[in-house]
Amino acid sequence: MSPQQVTLAVPLHCPKCLASGWAQLHRNHRGTTIALEWQCENCKHRWQATLDHLVREPESQSSSTSAGREPELLREISSLREANEDLRASAVRWRQLYDGAIGRIASDDSDSPANDTTH
Repeated sequence: MSPQQVTLAVPLHCPKCLASGWAQLHRNHRGTTIALEWQCENCKHRWQATLDHLVREPESQSSSTSAGREPELLREISSLREANEDLRASAVRWRQLYDGAIGRIASDDSDSPANDTTH
């Protein structure tokens, strides 16, 4: 039996939180076998990689075509990673602003005359 390459399609979204673009492939060694799982980097949910994710590539596709596009694809991957990091940083900043606003509202409510029990 000759070795065959296995190609999996990355899930479009997490089945738990429905976040798009956060699935990462992880491997678990179990004795003499390796089990593959997807993990959502947004909510950390894990699920099995199955044959449903298997991509069947046509036999006529040459590896030279892929090799020729490799620098272009690597630049695209790098660009997407940078954009993803920017989005994560933005999300963290918006969360901090939201938490700060909620904290100020709660603080203002406790300082209001309506809450003054001394009179």
